[in-house]
Amino acid sequence: MIEVIKASLWSQFGACIDTLTQVIDLVPASDWKLNTRYFYIAYHTTVMLDYYLTIPPAHFSASLPYTIMQAREVPPGVIGDMVPRRLYTKTELLDYISHARAKCRKLINELSVENLNDRFIEEFDDPDAMDYNIIEVLL
Repeated sequence: MIEVIKASLWSQFGACIDTLTQVIDLVPASDWKLNTRYFYIAYHTTVMLDYYLTIPPAHFSASLPYTIMQAREVPPGVIGDMVPRRLYTKTELLDYISHARAKCRKLINELSVENLNDRFIEEFDDPDAMDYNIIEVLL
């Protein structure tokens, strides 16, 4: 049964990651520079993919760094409070996605009956912090 779960998870993640890559490839270079909304959506999606594949999340470090800012300081178009240190190129973002893809594949390949209940725990003082097992995080 574990092999069916792994195959299904990878099938869905692989397709989603491929779609993200294709969408970024299709954005014309001029739009990438002029309409930063494309960049911010792709950046946020990629960083969050990488984050949720990092177990435990305390070991997370984005390949393309960002700064956490207060809502009043966040530039227009940025999603959430993660503000990229600069506008990264399409190539830089696609390289990061490639890294996240390999990380995802490795995590899924290493799933076993024994580790399915390993915990993804955000170590914050927040009582609503996420404390889920790996399958819940992946789903």
